[in-house]
Amino acid sequence: MLRYSIIIFSALLMVSSMAYAQGSVVKVSRSQQYLVISRAPSFPWRKGARLCVFNQERALGCGAILKLSKKAAVLKLDKASPFVAKGDKVVVGEQPTPKVARLSRRKKNSPPPLSREPRQPATLLTDSYAEPKAPIDGWNLSGGISAGFTFFFPMLHLQRRLGSYYAIGIQPSYFRSSAEGASVGAIGGLLTLNYYGNEYFRGMWLQLGAGLQRFDVENFGANETGTSPTVIGTFGWRGYWDLGLNVGVALGAQYVVDPEFATTEIQATGIQPVFVLDVGFNF
Repeated sequence: MLRYSIIIFSALLMVSSMAYAQGSVVKVSRSQQYLVISRAPSFPWRKGARLCVFNQERALGCGAILKLSKKAAVLKLDKASPFVAKGDKVVVGEQPTPKVARLSRRKKNSPPPLSREPRQPATLLTDSYAEPKAPIDGWNLSGGISAGFTFFFPMLHLQRRLGSYYAIGIQPSYFRSSAEGASVGAIGGLLTLNYYGNEYFRGMWLQLGAGLQRFDVENFGANETGTSPTVIGTFGWRGYWDLGLNVGVALGAQYVVDPEFATTEIQATGIQPVFVLDVGFNF
C-alpha cells in the first residue's frame, strides 16, 4: 500500500512540476496581445499549443503558439491583457488548477489586484504586414535608387526610429556620367524625417528631406563646381518579409537649385518628379 502511495505521489509531483515550469515572458508587444516567451528545453512545445501566462497565482491570459524555435516562441493571447509583463510565468493549460484557485481564496492576507501599467515593448519584426515574430532594435539601413526623367542617383538611407511611427535619417548619394567630351558628377546628402502608418518601419511611408548637392562638370577642358540646396517629398509604402529584408517604394517630387554653370546645363535641377526604390534590413 505504501509503495502505491509513493508512486501516485511521485506522478502527481511530476505533473505539477511540468505544469509550472514551461517558460517565462521575454518581450511584450505594444498591443499587449503578442508575447515572445522563453522555452524550457525539457518540454516538447509545438505550434498551436495552448499556454497560459501567470503572475503569482493569477492567470493573466491564455493563447496559442504562433511561431516556434529552439529557444523561444511567439504566443498570441486570445485577447489583450494590460497586466502581462516581462518575467511572468508561462504554463500549459487553459486556467489555474482548482487547487490553486481554492488556496488563493482562503488566504487572509492575499495580495491586492494587479495594477501594472502597460509596458513599452521591444520593436517587432513581421512576416507579412502585421504579424509579430521577434524583437529587433530601432535602426533601418537600405540602399537603392532615386530617379526622375533626367537623373538617376544611387543612394543609401540610414534611419533611426524616434518612436513607434517616426524616424530620422541621413541619405548620402553619388552620381557621375560622361559623354562626348563632357563629364558631370554630383555628391551630396539629405537629412530626412519619416512617418510610417504602422509601427517600426512598416506600412504607409511619408518622407520629407533637405540637404545639399555638390556638382562638378568638365566640358572640353573647362571645369566648374557648385553647391545646390535640395529638398524632397515622397509618399509610398514599406513592408517586411521573413528573409530579413524590407522594401520601400515611393513617388514624389524634388527641387534642386540650378548652379548656373557657364559651360554646361544641369538638367536635374528645378522641380522634378522622383521615384524611390530601396531594399534594406532592420537591426
